Amino acid sequence: MANTPVQQRHTRWSFGRHIARALSGIALAGLVAGAAQAAPDRTASLIMDYSTGATLYSQNADEPRHPASLTKMMTLYMTFEALQQGRLSMDQKLLVSQFASEQDPTKLGLRPGATIPVRDAVLGLVTKSANDAAVTLAENLAGSEPAFARQMTQRARRLGMNATLFINASGLPNDAQITTARDMAVLGRALIRDFPDFYQLFSTRAFTYQGRVHPNHNRLMNVYDGMDGIKTGFIRASGFNLVASAKRDGRRLVGAVFGGTSPGQRDQLMAKLLDAGFAGTLTAAAPDYAPKRTQVAIAEDTKPAITPVSTRVPARPVGGATITPVSATLGRAATPVIAPPPPAATAKPVAAKPAPLPAPAKARGTWAVQVGAFSTNANAHKAAETAAASARHALSGGSVSVAEGKDGKGAKVFRARIAGLTEKEARDACQALTRQKSACVAVPAS
Repeated sequence: MANTPVQQRHTRWSFGRHIARALSGIALAGLVAGAAQAAPDRTASLIMDYSTGATLYSQNADEPRHPASLTKMMTLYMTFEALQQGRLSMDQKLLVSQFASEQDPTKLGLRPGATIPVRDAVLGLVTKSANDAAVTLAENLAGSEPAFARQMTQRARRLGMNATLFINASGLPNDAQITTARDMAVLGRALIRDFPDFYQLFSTRAFTYQGRVHPNHNRLMNVYDGMDGIKTGFIRASGFNLVASAKRDGRRLVGAVFGGTSPGQRDQLMAKLLDAGFAGTLTAAAPDYAPKRTQVAIAEDTKPAITPVSTRVPARPVGGATITPVSATLGRAATPVIAPPPPAATAKPVAAKPAPLPAPAKARGTWAVQVGAFSTNANAHKAAETAAASARHALSGGSVSVAEGKDGKGAKVFRARIAGLTEKEARDACQALTRQKSACVAVPAS
């Protein structure tokens, strides 16, 4: 199958955290309807209970959509499977082809003829969403990216993703590469279920490669209580996509949102849907079954088994270099992977220390703007002061505060907030901070 997709640059940025726990069905419907009105041919969303697989909410969940970099979730699923089966090891070196090095951004800047450890390639996908690393994994596992894409589609069928067709390993634009919100939620659930140790890698906050730090594109994870993964995506044809999972009080939900008009709008919708799911206030839930869909045909090879890389000499990819098999280290049992602990977040200093906000005579509202969750009270307080200085006019009626809580793993966190606002003031302030590319979410200050 010819695979010469028109490629374009990925965009990244993100926003958000949880909104009101008690979310009304009317407000939620309004947000979804607003997004649909902005891009009626791209939006889709679904919330799934992880334990049962039950659909709690869906909107356009079975309509064809472009996955963008959500495609890399399947690339990682295939990689984790090879690691689990001992066909790869985390320290194994992968050869970079000319074709892989020429992928459009985002990328790590891999050079043809160089090698990269499997661990770094995986983390490059998880954090940077690196297209050159995705193609390198594909070529080393299957010999060429088109062959790997066929295997991805075959694996999708066995997972029950009957409306998905993969053409490449990265998610770069190709009109034929399609999926649905339901299928991507199924894949997110499968990653958590089938590879619980490897899934921890999705919570990596930042990855350092050759001296450069690459923050995770899923910045909603930094501010949404209980969220521990998993993947963002964007191309022009898809809008801003996100598959995410969060766990609270022993219950895990998986969500998929497609077609966001911006990273902030996408993350805000995901936060609202997850909040409503945890609160049990989701309305307009689709029936708990997938409607009949036409299965997308699998091109060419339909054999279900994936041939181990150690038994085959990879073919020359289109436009790329021949990849020598990395069989010297194959066959070793893969060692369990433990995600590195997220680094303590620090607030960006301002040029001059801002004057403290005047404390309001009395609380005018019960809402707050939250700008992050930190491991220390001091860092949280500093981040709140920085945000207050950045949007001083919009936050003039609030006061800096720190709310102590716990993250999804039970660790103590300190949430940086500007409190004492009305709901409108909090939302307006968040819009002002978002325009400055600062993570922010309006929350009830209870």
